[in-house]
Amino acid sequence: MPAKVQQLNPIYVPRSDFDDVEERIRQFFRREIYLPAIAELAVPGAKLQNSADSDLFSLTQALSRGSITFNRGRFSGTFTAPLRRALKQMGAEFDRSNLTYRLQARELPEEVLQASRLSSAQFAQKIDDLDEKLTQLSQKATSKAVKFSDLFDKTLFRVDKEFRANVRTLSIVPKLTDEEASKISDKWATNLNKDIKTFIDEQVLELRKNVEKAKTAGDRFGSLVGEIHKSYGVSLNKAKFLARQETKLLSAKYQEARYQQVGVNEYRWKCVAGSPAHPVRPAHKRLDNTIQRWDAPPVTTEPDEAERRNNPGEDYGCRCYAIPIVRF
Repeated sequence: MPAKVQQLNPIYVPRSDFDDVEERIRQFFRREIYLPAIAELAVPGAKLQNSADSDLFSLTQALSRGSITFNRGRFSGTFTAPLRRALKQMGAEFDRSNLTYRLQARELPEEVLQASRLSSAQFAQKIDDLDEKLTQLSQKATSKAVKFSDLFDKTLFRVDKEFRANVRTLSIVPKLTDEEASKISDKWATNLNKDIKTFIDEQVLELRKNVEKAKTAGDRFGSLVGEIHKSYGVSLNKAKFLARQETKLLSAKYQEARYQQVGVNEYRWKCVAGSPAHPVRPAHKRLDNTIQRWDAPPVTTEPDEAERRNNPGEDYGCRCYAIPIVRF
């Protein structure tokens, strides 16, 4: 008589679990690296010594603060109405292609030229200060640990509850205790913090290189702020990736251990539908609906890639899931 086969319900990790972890990583990046870096660029405004109604005075103040810059015959930055009037009165021409005003240095009034030189000196000092600050921020951030165990505990207990509901007719399985959950969660939190620290080291190094390049940019302070915002955008994407990757990996590894514990050694590999923007990888698509074993993960890479073997949800960015199979 052929063996009877029963498929159990797949266990999913709700998006809210990813979102909670992602938000905690985002806030860490923002608090420890990017807000302090932006604050380091603040240039104190000069004290007002005469009427601010003068358009020319507004221009020198803007140059001193760094809200606009003059470099190689071009003014760039954020132009208010008084600044536009002052520039036009000096004979500067607006360039619509790059939203700057053009005027040779020899045509600048002396007070504007001095303010521009002061701005250049301040910028050079800010470059050095920011470079040193980034090094300090990196060292400080990588010495800290973000707390994730409480979030992973929540995920584990949800997965364990669904697992026990799946196998309740097969055997008696002990419920996951608080101590066991904390031990597993702490391990995963440690792994995630290692990934975060590695990313911070890499991103700060790249940011320092871009800060150095900003020395030659026309819109000096604008270029620096732009580089920091660009790096922050990269960190937000990284937070999303790490949150999904580690939370799904936690669930996948836990299921793998628990199902084998009760003798459920096989599963059916299932792929998500995918989309043009987020297609299913060919190597994973080929595994769709195949029967696999937890203790012998299939190859999840293409022939020209370094071989990796994974169960569903364990490969980088994998959205596949397992349908456990019971054979009677």
